[in-house]
Amino acid sequence: MYYFRLLSFSLLASLSTQDSWAQATNPNEKTLADIGNIIKHSICDCAKSNTNIYMSRPQIDTIVATCYEVGVQNALDKGWLNEKYIENVQLLQPMESNISRWLGDSCQSLISLLQRDLMISAGNQYFIPAKNLEKDFGLSLPKGNAGFRMWTNKAIAAGQKDVQLQVVIDIRWVFDSHQKALDFHKASLKYNAEGGVTNPEKINLKGAQELYCYREGAPAQAVFKSLGIEQRHHYFLFVFDKTVVKVFVGTNNTCSSKKAAKFAKMAIKQLKTIK
Repeated sequence: MYYFRLLSFSLLASLSTQDSWAQATNPNEKTLADIGNIIKHSICDCAKSNTNIYMSRPQIDTIVATCYEVGVQNALDKGWLNEKYIENVQLLQPMESNISRWLGDSCQSLISLLQRDLMISAGNQYFIPAKNLEKDFGLSLPKGNAGFRMWTNKAIAAGQKDVQLQVVIDIRWVFDSHQKALDFHKASLKYNAEGGVTNPEKINLKGAQELYCYREGAPAQAVFKSLGIEQRHHYFLFVFDKTVVKVFVGTNNTCSSKKAAKFAKMAIKQLKTIK
């Protein structure tokens, strides 16, 4: 079995870019440097495709480690590396160090996820209280602790058709300062908009800072059409104090964003109770 050291984000953040392995003068090391370059780019691409800002740190670490294993296995399959080399920790470590250094310095998809280390775990007190939703909605996800809550209208489970308010996804990212929350909000805005378009309705959420409201974009509309359904997606993205908020509301096509915004207002009301 191969020796694979877990690529930790603390290592990625702390390693310097000096003495790059790719600058070695020995011909054999140059060959290995080329292999390392291929592997590190494959890890970055793999991580970009398989991670997102909603994942927990353990999930992200596991995916990065798996991407690394896939990259090394590909090098083995192509005959660039042999098992004897891979099983030798002393030989493998320089390549891993070089890869870790590069990922921490140059892989933008992973660099953005390093911001997660600044986050504070969002407890129940940060979310819309269950008592405000459980009359009409049932909690679908998560099964354990996570930075989001997904509520599904009970009428849908009961088989009722054309339910107006269908799904509410309540998401939080909590930081130790207002500025960090603003920075993260701006950096993740495009991702959180999910390809949506600026909402034509004028939405006012008192207390919400840097408020952005979106509706479903062309990709979502294409999916609706292919499935033969009519839906609307409403996105409310903003900062309240040290917390970044995303409230997603899925409805039928008769619901206005102003009506869906009541859930974002519930979120603000709850956040005001946090000292």
